[in-house]
Amino acid sequence: MDIIDTLEERIAQLVSRLKSLEEENKSLKALMDQENASMKEALEQERQKKDAVLSRVDQLLKKLQEEPI
Repeated sequence: MDIIDTLEERIAQLVSRLKSLEEENKSLKALMDQENASMKEALEQERQKKDAVLSRVDQLLKKLQEEPI
């Protein structure tokens, strides 16, 4: 019977460890999702700044082309 008791204890430990790892995995996934959202937002802001700068440069070039030299 001792071997059965030992086996039951070990299985209980493994199940507990599995649940713990699943919870840790969920937490890490949530953290990664949050970081990804933050990085996407920052990237979008940088794209908007780049587009604004390119637009202004285009306007300046157009203005230069229209001016008689």
